Amino acid sequence: MHNNDRLMRLEEVLCEIGLKKTPFYSMIKEFEEAYQIEQNQEIKEEIFCIYTLIKQKKIGRTSLWSANQVQQFISLIKNGEVGRITNYIRYKNAA
Repeated sequence: MHNNDRLMRLEEVLCEIGLKKTPFYSMIKEFEEAYQIEQNQEIKEEIFCIYTLIKQKKIGRTSLWSANQVQQFISLIKNGEVGRITNYIRYKNAA
């Protein structure tokens, strides 16, 4: 893992979770769609949370993430629905 004080670029973050080759905007689109479809309010908030996190960093892939944001991002991905979305994105890109 990385030092806590180290800032990471979004590209590195995506690398960490195995989404390196994902076109950034298609990733945002997947999260938007998942958010629209989702009925469960709790899951909806989870998706929105990560969507917002990604969207805030969309000023190119060069925006820096603090260790805290990286942890938040990764833990959201490891939990439930967000993980399913990222797995789907990963699968789609591999196809």
